[in-house]
Amino acid sequence: MKRITLVLLCLLSVGAVSIAENSDNPARISEEPVRISDDSARLSDDPLLDARIRLEELRLRYTEKHPKVIDAEALCAALEKYFTEAPAIYHAHVKERLEQAELEEAELALRYSPQHPKYILVEMKLDFLRKELQRS
Repeated sequence: MKRITLVLLCLLSVGAVSIAENSDNPARISEEPVRISDDSARLSDDPLLDARIRLEELRLRYTEKHPKVIDAEALCAALEKYFTEAPAIYHAHVKERLEQAELEEAELALRYSPQHPKYILVEMKLDFLRKELQRS
């Protein structure tokens, strides 16, 4: 929870996220688009990971009842079903992504401090991938 709060504070400080006050649309939280990365539609070669990251981005912007969030949840569920039907393939895929993320973390550690938003995001990705690896 502390890490999510820190990421949100970092994103607020750089202007990537804004919180709308007195919004007319109760399903909308933010007036500005949330862009965690330059290419948030495609962060990796892993469609399930991309779908989950996109879902979290949408949850930062919209409430759970918003159609975009509902669609993203459905996509995640469909992809989870697909990948659970082929667990060995998914396990190898997650392991490969974890290795790539660890390399990315090492490169970012040379350029940025642990408090930098890019570093924090890759740490979150690593945590997620490690949990996925344990699950699969």
